[in-house]
Amino acid sequence: RSGNVTLSVLAEHGAHEGSVAVFANTLGLDVRASAATARTGTPFRIDVIASAPDIGIDVSSPIPWERVGASTSIDVTAAVPGTFPVTITASKRGYEPSHETLSVTVEEYAILDVSAEGTDGRALGMRNVTLVTRAHDGAAPEREISLPWRREYRDLASAEVEFPQSHGGSYALLEVTVNGEGHAGGPIALSTGGDTVVRAVYDRSVTVGVEGGPVSGAGAHAYGSLVTLVAEPVEAVPLLAYGVFEGWEGLPEGAAVEGNTAAFAADGDVSVTALYRQDYTGALVAALAAMAGTALWRASRRHGGVSPAWALGEAARRVRARAWNR
Repeated sequence: RSGNVTLSVLAEHGAHEGSVAVFANTLGLDVRASAATARTGTPFRIDVIASAPDIGIDVSSPIPWERVGASTSIDVTAAVPGTFPVTITASKRGYEPSHETLSVTVEEYAILDVSAEGTDGRALGMRNVTLVTRAHDGAAPEREISLPWRREYRDLASAEVEFPQSHGGSYALLEVTVNGEGHAGGPIALSTGGDTVVRAVYDRSVTVGVEGGPVSGAGAHAYGSLVTLVAEPVEAVPLLAYGVFEGWEGLPEGAAVEGNTAAFAADGDVSVTALYRQDYTGALVAALAAMAGTALWRASRRHGGVSPAWALGEAARRVRARAWNR
């Protein structure tokens, strides 16, 4: 400490007393903030610089702090906004202790991250998502945002987001998660106590169109599901003409085909054609029967009775003759 100290000297032949002035070195101290303001929940660095090395520091702070390694810097972290006095005391032997108080202003910031993706893994760049944000000192108007959306807000009082129920004709809203917690569709109120991540998940559907004949399994399918198409026989004219299935056109690569059945994964819209050929076996049999009946009737009138086998053979001969003359 500085001041005057009285010294007494004793000797064999007397004593002497005197006053000696004592002084301490002045310890220069500079306290510097890393930024103008701090953010809630984020460490805020304060650097302590002294005019002498190897100093000791003591901190008086209403908000939590910790020393940065072996340095003379400290980090303070506030959970709520406000202005807080942080006092630094530096000391070293042979020096007068030095004090410095720094006012730390803490503001509340929040990052709002909004995006959408399909069950097929694609990120959806939507432009019709409704977002309403309100600050403590007023309200912002409703607006439509384009995804992905990422903004930093200060002094955010409340927020609300709403996603469209469908997108692009192939996607239907499945669920919305806010910081990992699931929510149903409709306007969703968001907590503004910190960073918020909003994810909308849309169910992707695949359209399988089929032409050419009656095929089961066509229509809308969930993305990634197994599509099974079954071609059915076609009765063009009852009991006379039939459409017989012969194959497929337009099946996606890798489709498994067995007989009149085709199976493949629903990973994209597809248009398939079922190929049929006409089978007139029924009509031919009917024609033979009619001709045989006519021949049998005529022969019976001429000859008084004939064999049915002869009549059938005669009908077949006439059919062959007609086919030959065409």
